[in-house]
Amino acid sequence: MSTAENIENTEHIDLIEESLSLEAPKKRARGRPKLTIDTTLPDEEPEESPPKVKRVQSEKQKQNFIRALEVRKQKIEERKQAKLVAQEAKEQEKIEKKTEVERKIVKKAICIKKKQLISEAALDDVSDCEIPDEIVEKIIKKQRAKKAIVPKPVVPIESPKQKYNFV
Repeated sequence: MSTAENIENTEHIDLIEESLSLEAPKKRARGRPKLTIDTTLPDEEPEESPPKVKRVQSEKQKQNFIRALEVRKQKIEERKQAKLVAQEAKEQEKIEKKTEVERKIVKKAICIKKKQLISEAALDDVSDCEIPDEIVEKIIKKQRAKKAIVPKPVVPIESPKQKYNFV
């Protein structure tokens, strides 16, 4: 081969590569290919089949179907009623809890108010003696400290030692 033929071949190869690189890569179709086959001939029109005749139900079947619908409606109503009763019970329970909490709050407020009145009365009795406020505050703190129960430390229980060691 001569160099002229070589150059022509390389040019030809370059043209082929350029044409290949310009084409977009083809996407593969996934799944089964969708085939549509037309079985009618061009001069032939498709025949219309007569509508299918529905099976006629007997009287007993019709009555059973009507009864089933009635039972279904009754069950739906029963479920609605049960749901309403449950909802009312929940609301009643919420109201009871709320009143219980309010009752406890009022009870606690009364206890606090009583303690406050007692401490004020004690201060009034002490104020007649002309004792300084600092000493009175210390006495009140001591009284409150006495009322506070000091929790006992929990001692861990030791497990008894084993007499025998089995190997």
